Amino acid sequence: MTETEAELATAARGGNRAALNELIQRLYKPICALAYRLLGRREDPREVAQETFSRVARHLDHYETGRPFSAWVFAIAANLCRNRLRRGREALALDAAEEAELGIELPPDRRALHLENRDRVNRALDSLPYDLKVVVVLHFQQDVPLGDVADALGISRNAVGIRLFRALKILRQRLKE
Repeated sequence: MTETEAELATAARGGNRAALNELIQRLYKPICALAYRLLGRREDPREVAQETFSRVARHLDHYETGRPFSAWVFAIAANLCRNRLRRGREALALDAAEEAELGIELPPDRRALHLENRDRVNRALDSLPYDLKVVVVLHFQQDVPLGDVADALGISRNAVGIRLFRALKILRQRLKE
């Protein structure tokens, strides 16, 4: 029987290393994809994932069991990405094989459009302020529900909606240019 995220998180908080390893295995690719999308090609997303899960392991006692475990992990990763952007680290490019290995893919229905406009869209997305970019990436590219985005960022669901509205308005304007 497959355990739920909540059951695994509770077991991990109780010291069960196998449960923690299972959570890490489930969230590794989504965290790498998030880091890649937030940082672009600035650095290796695996490095961000490793640091994220290192912090998760050290601070499991800070996890609030009433909220989704994945939202807590996404929050840690998003904060690490924000800190790295502030420091302005040097870019590292990933090739297509590395992107596929990390699970950095779009759903098939968006793939053709993405390939045609990839550079334009990425430039527009990269030009967004971090607080707007992170909600777009989490919700639209990582398929994180709005409530979980709010939990991950420590803001209200209404604030997430406002940020998405503002981000989409800016993106539409920049993509028309």
